[in-house]
Amino acid sequence: MTQEDFRNALRSMSAHGLPPAPSAHDMARALVSRDHRRTGLFGVLALFFWFVGAGGLIWLVIALNRFVTFLRIAPGLPWSQARPVPGHQDPFEYMIWGTTFIHRTAPFVCGAIACLLLAAIFTVMMIYASQRATLTRINLSLAELAEQVKRG
Repeated sequence: MTQEDFRNALRSMSAHGLPPAPSAHDMARALVSRDHRRTGLFGVLALFFWFVGAGGLIWLVIALNRFVTFLRIAPGLPWSQARPVPGHQDPFEYMIWGTTFIHRTAPFVCGAIACLLLAAIFTVMMIYASQRATLTRINLSLAELAEQVKRG
């Protein structure tokens, strides 16, 4: 923007006047609305990540249960109580059944732990946003009381 453009813009603004300032009630309503949206967004995100993380840990428990079951019934292991039946139970099939699920579960469990970390972060952010919203509402109430005292 050149100096001449700036002068022209300033002249046109002074000729038309400035737009009216927003009222205090409109600004207060906008602040409360913004705080409400922010707190709600953080709350929804925190809840979503808590549920995803809990689901991943439940899946881990199921996978560990299957793995422990494999360790107890797999024939040929020193602590196994199962006796292999010739021609009917292949130890390799037991190994695949017992270990495949836990191997496939591991990346999802890592993702669940990351989701739990995100859930904790969003929970803390929601608490701070809620605190800020409460302080904003208190300040607005005090400003309104001060305005009423000045009037009356």
